[in-house]
Amino acid sequence: MDAEKWERIYEHIKARQFELGARLPISWTSVSLGLKHAADRLYDLQHDATLRRIKRAIEEHGKVRDADRSRKLEGEELEDFLDSQMISVYYLLMGYAIENLLKAILMIQHPEYFKPDAKLADIGSHILVGLCKQCGISVQHEEVELLNKLTTYVVWQGRYPIPLQPDRMWPTRRDDGTWKTRGEAFRGRQPQEKIDNLYTKIWNELECRRKASLTQ
Repeated sequence: MDAEKWERIYEHIKARQFELGARLPISWTSVSLGLKHAADRLYDLQHDATLRRIKRAIEEHGKVRDADRSRKLEGEELEDFLDSQMISVYYLLMGYAIENLLKAILMIQHPEYFKPDAKLADIGSHILVGLCKQCGISVQHEEVELLNKLTTYVVWQGRYPIPLQPDRMWPTRRDDGTWKTRGEAFRGRQPQEKIDNLYTKIWNELECRRKASLTQ
């Protein structure tokens, strides 16, 4: 078989894989589950590392001179510091995990979004609140705040030192006029539990839409 025929075969295979990857919910959910699994592993690491850092700080309180607090971190202290910073990557991965679920729903509801030989521009957004609206999923105020937070990590905070526009730098103004800074207090498992609840809610919506589509 000549090279031209092989090229046509490969192009046909790629086109078919692209279509199945776009249309089948399992394509999106398998990626979502993988991202969530990785995110949860990172949360465990940063959670335990942060607890050790807090314990170490309590034990050292009043015993370490101020000049010693700027000492170079080494060994377990350095590893715990680096692990405790992985909360940003956790939020990034969970944002992508939820995004994949929402895009699975969109492809179920709008199979016409699939356009052969073209980008899937209709589902190209990373704005999670906007994707929820496209899916027809109602979200409460607290969920909107959480989705917006995850979107920020997906768009820039989990990947880059700065956003593309200076007006998106911290601090940012909330809807009620107050200001939100970049840092946040350690709250144990609470952030993970809230995101898990949101993830489960969207997963259940996906399952309902998938089952409904099979009966049509």
